Amino acid sequence: MENEAISEITKDRNAHFEPYGWHHWPEFPWMSYQFRRALGETQEGGGAISECFQAASRMIPGDHESWHREWLRLAERNHRRGDAAEASGHVETAKNCWLRAVDYYRQAEFWLAGDDPRRLETFDKLETCSRSWGKFLRPPLEVIEIPYEGGVTTSSSVPPAAATVFRRLSRTNQDCAAIGPSLESVDISPVAPIAAQTSSGTSS
Repeated sequence: MENEAISEITKDRNAHFEPYGWHHWPEFPWMSYQFRRALGETQEGGGAISECFQAASRMIPGDHESWHREWLRLAERNHRRGDAAEASGHVETAKNCWLRAVDYYRQAEFWLAGDDPRRLETFDKLETCSRSWGKFLRPPLEVIEIPYEGGVTTSSSVPPAAATVFRRLSRTNQDCAAIGPSLESVDISPVAPIAAQTSSGTSS
């Protein structure tokens, strides 16, 4: 029933509210659904509403390439701002920028095919921001390397205080009708799980 509601193309083809939330592209309901998830994550710092709508205004409805391009643009902008803020000694500003970048990178990779090389590139950037954010937690985020099939995969150990933020983010996703496991049941990074990629000593 939930999938049927998400898949329905509404009679009103203009952007509007439905009982389940903001419906930005009614003719492309699954893309609208993913956009609602992005809006929901802003409640806990995983984005800014103004930036989300800025990205949407530049997208071609239903076009996965423009979706990737515009979220990537936001992600890289916040990534740069975070790095610059850290260099200037503004740690809290840097953390806020990196946390937004993490979710924007996650959105940027969402519709990419599994064999698209940009997907791993995007996850690498996501992970960089995740670790930059996590090093300023108290206690800091701990990155664990795990030998796996001749290579190395990584996981992140989340300190209890940060785990509270992730639980709120998880509930936010559930409020936006997100489909998938709770963040408490998977290895997580801010906002979105990091895909574990195996190679000879490298992971995403």
